[in-house]
Amino acid sequence: MISRYLAGQLPANECDAFERALSEQPDLRDATEQILKFKEGLARLHERGELDALMRSHSPRRWLPYAAAAALAILALGGLLWLQISSRAPAMLALSPQTFVTRGDNAPSILGSYLLARTRGGESGTEVKAPQSPGAIELRLLPSALSMDVHYSVRVNRLGESANGKIVGQIDAGSAAPDGYVTIYLDAQQLRPGDYEVSLAPSAANGATAAGDHFLIRVH
Repeated sequence: MISRYLAGQLPANECDAFERALSEQPDLRDATEQILKFKEGLARLHERGELDALMRSHSPRRWLPYAAAAALAILALGGLLWLQISSRAPAMLALSPQTFVTRGDNAPSILGSYLLARTRGGESGTEVKAPQSPGAIELRLLPSALSMDVHYSVRVNRLGESANGKIVGQIDAGSAAPDGYVTIYLDAQQLRPGDYEVSLAPSAANGATAAGDHFLIRVH
């Protein structure tokens, strides 16, 4: 399923369901990132001309122990995914700052609020100050093609780690508020300095074909 998703081979309804699972299951998100890294590693070996040499090993059966170990690892990973292990990493995105309340706190701490909207002057990026304490960062996104009847999906990629960036979070953000904005919250403790792309698009469940919006934030 992960491989078909990364290759863009899933039907729209399955793709939407998989993306919802990514936003709700950190272990699935981690597995997806690991497969991306594995594919990037194979690509680098191929670029250096080392992959063919490994495949042309003098002993045609030398790779069998490694293949068996890989198969066992894949089975173990699949078991962990579907058994819903309890030791999960916290989600990066949420619809409420209350999600990121630390133990002992009475109220969520919003460390900053930022408006993201497309401008005619190009995509210069929104400067975000790196948080120094636990809490939430509020992002208010304005769709360029606003519809109050559409459910939106938000994805955050950390740029610079691969060609398409590293997915750090994805969530079904629901419909826009009466003021036209779609609001989500980032976990300040997981936000590291760097460039991030925030993508806002109609959820595939709506059957919408309109292009989404992409915003750049720079965390310093």
